[in-house]
Amino acid sequence: MQTIDVSIHIQAPVEQVFDLMIDTEGCPSWLKDVSSAKLLQQGSEAKYGVGAVRSVRQSGITSVEEIVKYDPPNLFEYHIMDSTLPIRHELGRVEFVSSGDGTDVHWVSRAEGRHVWGLLEPILGRSMRKSFKSILEQARAELET
Repeated sequence: MQTIDVSIHIQAPVEQVFDLMIDTEGCPSWLKDVSSAKLLQQGSEAKYGVGAVRSVRQSGITSVEEIVKYDPPNLFEYHIMDSTLPIRHELGRVEFVSSGDGTDVHWVSRAEGRHVWGLLEPILGRSMRKSFKSILEQARAELET
């Protein structure tokens, strides 16, 4: 099991950072590797709240995620239900904390490779860490311009 743990400080209000990161349908406009993102099912209490299911195609990989915890603007948690990448996903958690001139974002996700991918977990972990860090850097660039 690989744990991906990345953080960044973004000079923007916590509500603005949370809204950008949770907005599935808007992410293709600012995330360069996302070719499509769709909300398949709205959440029970809020559009992107608990129970929301979204499909994201990034760098040729499609993942279907369910939001399992939603506490705006503090955090959301998700579970990858299905992916073209053979992984078993335990949980992803993205936290947002107002800090000085902006927002600290902390993203943790746990997954393991299935089948032959299990042998390549260290490589998979490095690749996912690089991807998550890139997403956070693109969010910072989008909000700080």
